[in-house]
Amino acid sequence: SLHDALPICFPVTIRLKTMGGKVFPECKPFHVDSVYPTVSLVERLLNVNTYIVGSCYNYDPHREYGDLDLMVDLDLILLNTNSKTAKEAKQKLVEQLKDFDIESTYIGNNVHMCIRNKQVDVMLIKNAEKISKFHQYPPSKYKGRNVHILMSYIAKQYNMLWSPFNGLYNRTNGKKGEFITNDVSEVCKHLKLKSFGNVELLSSQIPNAVFEQVR
Repeated sequence: SLHDALPICFPVTIRLKTMGGKVFPECKPFHVDSVYPTVSLVERLLNVNTYIVGSCYNYDPHREYGDLDLMVDLDLILLNTNSKTAKEAKQKLVEQLKDFDIESTYIGNNVHMCIRNKQVDVMLIKNAEKISKFHQYPPSKYKGRNVHILMSYIAKQYNMLWSPFNGLYNRTNGKKGEFITNDVSEVCKHLKLKSFGNVELLSSQIPNAVFEQVR
């Protein structure tokens, strides 16, 4: 069976984390009916396709959301901005957005924008079309970050290493080794998962796991 195949000693407690990400105090919570008009505007501004990730991907029409998470392909952004590095591209995007009176900044992989009083977080990621699938899950009481804490734990049991923005690697002497795949179905095969999803779906495939959410 799947459970018999898992080389994990259970029961185990996996500590899950919560996180917040408000960048612009003036940005307000919003309902999902404004998501797609905002996505369309971002695509016109950046001249690239975007991929909705995070909580707005599978949304609850009755709740409000604090931000809209999007993923775009880094290589296309580099091309569009005539940039050699991701940092240069992010700097140029922030400058270009000023021409449209859009407040923005960049932190890590993200360019954060305040568009019509809504916070939009745009992640610049290589192979965004494939990688975005690892950040699209059904509604959950757990933050998306917790999916990847759990995936890292599972991968480690198979002597592999999980990277949320790159995919699956072999683990060599405890460190990242040879790249294996960033295809969601292939990742599931290697980790003996029936399917990828939120924490609840992944944990249902692991026997006797106990999850403790911490701040």
